[in-house]
Amino acid sequence: MSYTVNDAVSILYMCGIHTIPTLHKHLTTGGFKIAESTLKKKVAILRAGQQLEDHRKYNFKEPYLTENRLKKLKTKHDKAPEASAPQLLSKAKFKCTPRTINRGLQKVGFKYMRIHTVPYMKPIHITQRINFAKEHLNDRKWRRTFFLDESSFQAYSHKKYCYQNPKERISKPRPKHAPNILQKFT
Repeated sequence: MSYTVNDAVSILYMCGIHTIPTLHKHLTTGGFKIAESTLKKKVAILRAGQQLEDHRKYNFKEPYLTENRLKKLKTKHDKAPEASAPQLLSKAKFKCTPRTINRGLQKVGFKYMRIHTVPYMKPIHITQRINFAKEHLNDRKWRRTFFLDESSFQAYSHKKYCYQNPKERISKPRPKHAPNILQKFT
């Protein structure tokens, strides 16, 4: 918290320092610049039993995303969970920037994270897996068991990330049509 000149004058006056030269000396020592004529006016106000007004202007305005707008943003997000901030902005018809939408989503409790990919399974597949696991629950060979299915592996498909200087980009060659390896294990 930063003190104003009025705060410092009031504090010094309440501590028992009433003379103008002593007040001026303490204020200049504390880093407050004030003319003696202005200090005389402030002391006259304090001697009259009044308080010095705080003339600081607060630059506070109402946040754009109020509670109602945050609720509307959350409902728009729930309807389209994969939408980006600019898309949510256009759907909600707010007059703000996408960055404000990002902050609002963070305030509601969302994080910007990667979407996980999982294999597509029908309900019958899920029940078959559960039944298989229950049947083989007490097998002793689980430590040495390795399950493989018909899978396709593509070389050079892994994306790598690293910190780089934008003016000196790192590049590694990659074939246009990478070889595929198709294995079928039974």
